[in-house]
Amino acid sequence: MLELRLHKPLADFDLQVDLHIETGGVVALLGPSGSGKTTLLNCIGGFTSCSGRITFDNSIWLDSANKIDIPAHRRAVATVFQDGRLFEHLSVEGNVDYAVKRNPGNGPGKLEVCAVLNLDNLLPRRIQALSGGERQRVA
Repeated sequence: MLELRLHKPLADFDLQVDLHIETGGVVALLGPSGSGKTTLLNCIGGFTSCSGRITFDNSIWLDSANKIDIPAHRRAVATVFQDGRLFEHLSVEGNVDYAVKRNPGNGPGKLEVCAVLNLDNLLPRRIQALSGGERQRVA
């Protein structure tokens, strides 16, 4: 269960969220441009500060009343940014290995991910040699 009770003042409005989302499935977040979708995802991932409370499967990630704010790298969240933020100094395999090391152990392993995303032939390549679509798959 992902529980969100958040408040984030934005330029044009105050983003206020009170949601309880069952985990284990797919969730879509829809809304017009500028409605706070990316900001909400950044708050959940720990990339943007906000006030309120975020819990995931009984782990507290944010509780501003009790001064708890778990950093992004310690939250069990994977984010694929639009610009495919990869480590340019690492190969594709190096980037995949970086992600695998941060896997809490309950998701698919490196071999499965590479097979599903068809990355096997890309593993030795440098990030600079990838197309935009290849970068997105690696991210």
